[in-house]
Amino acid sequence: MPIKSLLIAMLALVVGTTFSRAYAATYLLPEGSDSVIGEVQYVTARHEDTLLDIGRRYGVGYEEIVAANRGVDPWLPGEGTQVLIPSQYILPDVPRKGVVVSLA
Repeated sequence: MPIKSLLIAMLALVVGTTFSRAYAATYLLPEGSDSVIGEVQYVTARHEDTLLDIGRRYGVGYEEIVAANRGVDPWLPGEGTQVLIPSQYILPDVPRKGVVVSLA
């Protein structure tokens, strides 16, 4: 019986990780010394939306979207509420060769 349980657990792990999605955004590096990439986006919440749903739709974490929308109920933002998508970033002050990764 323990072997069967172990096999089921391993199968669940393989299936769960096989179908998970990773989100990575690609941006063109700004000209000169400009350190800001991305753009500010706003979306209008639908009746059934939560900030978590909207964040998932736009590849933004829960903490990020809640912090960007202070005063908006994360679980019931309300139909027609303008929601800010935090999609503008400041690059670290380092030489920009190859891939720039911000761990902040």
